[in-house]
Amino acid sequence: MCVDKPFRLFSCCIPVRGAERSAICDLQRQKMHFIPDGLYEILTQHEGKTAGQVKAAYQHRFDETIDSYFHLLEKEEYIFYTETPERFPKMSLRWDEPALITNGIIDIGETILPWSEIILQLEALGCRYLHIRCYTGRPLSFFDALLQKFDGSSVESIILTIRFLSDYAEPLLLDLCTRFPRLSALQIHSMPTGHPFCLGPAPAGPLFFSEEQLNSSVHCGIISPAYFRINVKTFTEALNHNSCLNRKISIDVNGDIKNCPSLQESFGNIDNSTLQDAVGKEGFKKYWPITKDQVSVCKDCEFRYICTDCRAYLAGPDDLFSKPLKCGYDPYTCEWDDWADNPLKQRTAEYYGMQDILKQRGR
Repeated sequence: MCVDKPFRLFSCCIPVRGAERSAICDLQRQKMHFIPDGLYEILTQHEGKTAGQVKAAYQHRFDETIDSYFHLLEKEEYIFYTETPERFPKMSLRWDEPALITNGIIDIGETILPWSEIILQLEALGCRYLHIRCYTGRPLSFFDALLQKFDGSSVESIILTIRFLSDYAEPLLLDLCTRFPRLSALQIHSMPTGHPFCLGPAPAGPLFFSEEQLNSSVHCGIISPAYFRINVKTFTEALNHNSCLNRKISIDVNGDIKNCPSLQESFGNIDNSTLQDAVGKEGFKKYWPITKDQVSVCKDCEFRYICTDCRAYLAGPDDLFSKPLKCGYDPYTCEWDDWADNPLKQRTAEYYGMQDILKQRGR
């Protein structure tokens, strides 16, 4: 440990305070390290001091603990020592993208969608990431033809979530992934319980199987560590905007244009309105500025800048700033529980028409 030079945090290592514990988000290595609140205080209030000066600030009452903190920070490469901190400016935490819309969701229903027009409109908005979801069974040939429509488009990445059919063979699914490089994930849901696809080793490539029965967009909005993303883009966007709805556009199963398929507000139908017109309507961007720092409970959570959000399904439906209904984490106890075990949340889930979800979970 260097005792005579001031310490400085690497810019990509950002401390975040929670209600009962704190964390360092290492945005370069894409990992998180839990730390005591005392260390958070040192990092945020005493950066730029030497270890000796930090000890003196606490009247040398915690010298041994402070030594252990500095050993940890050095071992994990969160800090460095320098006498010229002005040469190491902090990383900007602003977020922006050169696009009015960065991502979209399209739910396939019975409505015949004008895909060629939709793709052109997505390109005009600058949308590069698209999630296409289908809750009814369709042959692979349908999705093959659909993906071909994106050839030559500026859409860079497509996640395809589709219902399992018995004639889906794993080689055919893998072939689909191989032939369409912009297909970043092919998710097969509603698999029969105990199906060999789910019991065997994980398939190669972007192919995923799930036994969860998905029937509509009410299955969306789950908050889970599986969806955490620790990187500069996610962190800075969550710090400044809503981590789910910012610059998102969607088309639901009825062809209605929304910010998200699960939200009630519609801003036209794709049959008689363009995506550009919908984005420009009053209220479309209503949720974009809502950050986790404004949301009840979430504002006290150490995960708030790396997790997703949901404004469609809220623990308190009448409170725009309520915690997401489907989050089972309690930042005041640092424990995860199944959100559906909570009797209050069960009643709220019924309000949102999630009886099938509760039934699947045995509630």
